[in-house]
Amino acid sequence: MQDTVTKTDAPLAGALPYAPAQQRRGIRSQRKLLLAAQAQFAEHGYAQTRISDIIARAGVSNGSFYHRFSDKASLFRAITQRYAAEAARQIEGFDTVPPPTARLPGCCATCPDGRTGGDQECRLLPRLA
Repeated sequence: MQDTVTKTDAPLAGALPYAPAQQRRGIRSQRKLLLAAQAQFAEHGYAQTRISDIIARAGVSNGSFYHRFSDKASLFRAITQRYAAEAARQIEGFDTVPPPTARLPGCCATCPDGRTGGDQECRLLPRLA
């Protein structure tokens, strides 16, 4: 039985321990290219980075590059899509995070006048308002 691979984040996640050896090499090559390109873009900027610099830094062949990416722009898009997908995963549950006042001690979160009881003022509630 042959393993199948989807074209989602699997190549970047490295979650293919049972993939055929050739597939694993391709995934490693793609990861090397993405990391090398990211480093080159950070050090030299997009305009000053050449494909040959990325290939040399990644330690892969020209054919390996062009098998995965048509040009420098498609490689750059792959990098930005990777970060966009990661950012989307990180902010997925933000709307379910309770407001800061819900994490305050019970008296501060529930006292509408901002007092903890007695004559002591709650100093946290006015700052959050």
